Amino acid sequence: MKKTISFTVIFCIILLLTLFVPTALFAQEDDAQEKDGIGDIGIRAVVGMASSVSEGYIVPDISLLYKLSAFSLGGGAKFYSGLSFGDVYVVPYLSGGISWFSVDVGMAFQIVEPDSESVNVESDTPIYFGAKLYPTIPLGPGKLTFGAGLSVFASPVEEVESDSIIGKIMGTVIISVLNLTKVEAGIGYILYF
Repeated sequence: MKKTISFTVIFCIILLLTLFVPTALFAQEDDAQEKDGIGDIGIRAVVGMASSVSEGYIVPDISLLYKLSAFSLGGGAKFYSGLSFGDVYVVPYLSGGISWFSVDVGMAFQIVEPDSESVNVESDTPIYFGAKLYPTIPLGPGKLTFGAGLSVFASPVEEVESDSIIGKIMGTVIISVLNLTKVEAGIGYILYF
């Protein structure tokens, strides 16, 4: 219980920083630093947290981006390390974006099984979808970035306890559907070269 409460507090702090700090500092970003229509190649590294209905995750993310004006294309890999069940996923993805908004599509592969016997893992579709905002602030040779968004992929849930078999099945199905969506927040750095 203490682990869940401390994770929730840390997650809320990162989410608040992600949403409010870039807004306050947005006026300081200088678009004149862009290279007059010439595309940039950059590396984005983000460390964050994600939370679903049944589990919290630590989420490191690294990606390679090609940026041309306000548009970007790229790809990368994320790792979701579960805090409740001990499961780990690797998610290779392709990314496309406009300004701060990014959409990711990929596959979520479970590389470490959950350590709980009461976990119901029924994911035959490892499809991953993410939609995130990455506001940036110039800092040194690159840009500090704050990420916030949603990710969707199947992950384990505990079976719902109920006196009736119908209640158990319906409860587990409802929790499984709600568990598909993960709310994410993180902080990182983008270095263009």
